Amino acid sequence: MTMLSGLRGSGWLTACWTTASGGLVATLRPGVSAVECFGRLAKAPGLLFLDSSPASQPLAAAANSLSRFSFLAADPLETIRCEQPASPEDARGPLDDVASRLAAIATPTIPGLPPFQGGYAGLLSYDHGLAVMGLVPPAASPATPSLVLSLYDVVLAFDHARESGWLISQGFSAAGQADGGPLGRQARAIARAESLLSRLDGPPGRLVEQPASRPLARPAVVPAAQRVPLPGHAGIHATHTASDYGQMVADAVELIRRGDIFQVNL
Repeated sequence: MTMLSGLRGSGWLTACWTTASGGLVATLRPGVSAVECFGRLAKAPGLLFLDSSPASQPLAAAANSLSRFSFLAADPLETIRCEQPASPEDARGPLDDVASRLAAIATPTIPGLPPFQGGYAGLLSYDHGLAVMGLVPPAASPATPSLVLSLYDVVLAFDHARESGWLISQGFSAAGQADGGPLGRQARAIARAESLLSRLDGPPGRLVEQPASRPLARPAVVPAAQRVPLPGHAGIHATHTASDYGQMVADAVELIRRGDIFQVNL
């Protein structure tokens, strides 16, 4: 309880408690927004912002709303990275590592809180999925990793329907270190929560560095010879005739049927 009293004194929190597994949950004070926290964590390593940005509270509260929750996390415990894999084995290796780590740190979901309460988040490319199936794509240029997944043990979770937010700190142990049971997790959860709160107490970071003078980009102009008038709509032109566009659609359907692609924008 003495350790928790220090967290309760933070200007960001109104209450905090620990779970049976050793995790820490703290309620954010009313009015704290995901965008405000994002600004203060802008320079933190490994910053993750899963933002829903609902148009209104009633919209967020609607059944099956896709804009109800937002999540912020930073300073991950570890990151698993894979460059362009050369074989299915290369592609499966990182996924097996993630599965093993998740099994080692598994903890019950805390009821009544937003669903992402800590775990892996990042990038998993379509190319990596193809490589798992043995369809290794050509090397990307410039070189781009096909998988980057970071393990986040502290999450700021926002429920826009309830207009509430929480700090959730799970106290995961680092790879290769003993878990220490609920007490070990609790000590790590408190320490990691304090670390994130200290970042929030710092000055807001600059989200975008803009040059002193930046000329506006000129809109693309389609040459007159490539414009196809749209009947009944003066001043509106297409870039393809109806027959040409139909042929493009047919070609795309055939490529999908052959398995060369699964989606195309025309």
